[in-house]
Amino acid sequence: KLTVIANPSSQVALTRLDASASTGNVSFDGSGLGSLADITMGSGSDVVKIGSVLNQASTLASVSTGIGNDVLSISATATAGIGATLTADTGAGADRIDIAVSDAIAYDVNAGSGDDYVLIKSGAIELTDIVKGGDGIDTLAFVGKPRFNDLDYRTIVALKDFEILEFVGGAGTTEAF
Repeated sequence: KLTVIANPSSQVALTRLDASASTGNVSFDGSGLGSLADITMGSGSDVVKIGSVLNQASTLASVSTGIGNDVLSISATATAGIGATLTADTGAGADRIDIAVSDAIAYDVNAGSGDDYVLIKSGAIELTDIVKGGDGIDTLAFVGKPRFNDLDYRTIVALKDFEILEFVGGAGTTEAF
């Protein structure tokens, strides 16, 4: 098992983490990183945690976890208008993806094949945000009341290949719509 932890008290930039040859379980905690470029995991049940505060010089690029029952947790805030985009692909397996980003960050997430669970915790869902469930029985869940822009229908169409939609209240209860 490999664990990499960034120092949350400093703004460290990571340009590349390549664990693609790994067949074990890899854990990466990128909390506190100022910039991320490319993170690639191998097969195995990997855990990737991203928690960043981004500014004009920051970037979010791509995360690929490969085959396995992976957990990807994205928690990032940004100054308005920086244009950072996160691209994530969790590959085959029963994956868990948690997304909590500010409105200034766009995302393109592909959960891959398997019975996946994607939880969107905060931020407005914009037309530029893409979330794909892939093959399997996939669940897309929203915490609280999601905010869609004025193009609701087109925005919801960008959320693809999900068989189950959940709206989860603040205390963890599921709310019907």
